[in-house]
Amino acid sequence: MDWRDVLMWDEDRRNGVRRPPMTEEDERALLAWAGEPQERPPTGIVDVVITDAGAKCPELFQAVRAITGLGLADVAAMLDELPVRVVAGTTRETAEELRARLLAAGAEAELR
Repeated sequence: MDWRDVLMWDEDRRNGVRRPPMTEEDERALLAWAGEPQERPPTGIVDVVITDAGAKCPELFQAVRAITGLGLADVAAMLDELPVRVVAGTTRETAEELRARLLAAGAEAELR
C-alpha cells in the first residue's frame, strides 16, 4: 500500500462512492503505512479544489460532471459541501487545465 491507495480511498469517500468495508488485513497495512516513513508524492502532484460555486449555473454542473464522471445528483451534493476536492493527485499541468474549465464555468477553484 502506498500514497496512491490512500488518495483513492479518500477520493471515493469524498465523492460518496460506497466501498466494501476495509478488511482487517487492509486496515493493518494502512496503519503500518501511516506509521513508517514512506515515499512522498511527487512534487508536481496537486489537488483541484472548488472554493466557491458562484451561481451554480448549468455550465458548472456540466464541467464538474465531465471532470468527475459523477451523476447530476452527486454533483449537486458535492457542490453543497464547499470547499470540495474535485480531482485528487493529478499533475500540475492537468490541474491547471481543469481549474481553467471550472473558472470558465463560473466557479472559484484553486490548486492545493
